[in-house]
Amino acid sequence: MLNIGISMRESNAIGYEEQRDEIARDWYKYMNYIMPKANWMLIPNIERNVISYIENWKLNAFILTGGEDIGISKERDLSEKQIFNYAQKNKFPILGICRGFQAIHTWLGGMVEKKSVEFSNYHTDTHHKIDINGKIRTVNSFHSNALIENSIPEEDIEIIAKCKKDNTIEAYKGDNLLGLMWHPEREN
Repeated sequence: MLNIGISMRESNAIGYEEQRDEIARDWYKYMNYIMPKANWMLIPNIERNVISYIENWKLNAFILTGGEDIGISKERDLSEKQIFNYAQKNKFPILGICRGFQAIHTWLGGMVEKKSVEFSNYHTDTHHKIDINGKIRTVNSFHSNALIENSIPEEDIEIIAKCKKDNTIEAYKGDNLLGLMWHPEREN
């Protein structure tokens, strides 16, 4: 049985100082749609304590969700890096969505760059065509960063989708890894 842990973004409470973890409500509907019988739960950004949390709840698959850029939230960056290392060590599957896609790539030794205004206009809050293993598909897009292709760790991941317009990487796979630059939870 899969026990899936889903990471969350960090936010501030409105009206007073309090850090919170949150996730878009789209995820609830999406998880019930794609895996109606799987157990899943949200993982708080508790940094190094996240491993005890994962082990306590017997989580054995992970989704690193989208949200703010890497480097914005120290707590989230450290929590998700701990999750990634734990999953890799135990050979548990990981799905990286948008920010998660970018984070996994950097943890494997790759690089991400902020792109031009023109790129951002094409890739932020839009839909565009990708070539995924020879099939054309339209996906949503909510990002202004791109993976630097010549920094792809060749032995760790294989590129499986690129944007038709600018040839930037939209998906990759590896051992127990799948990374998507788009948000499947927003397509439901």
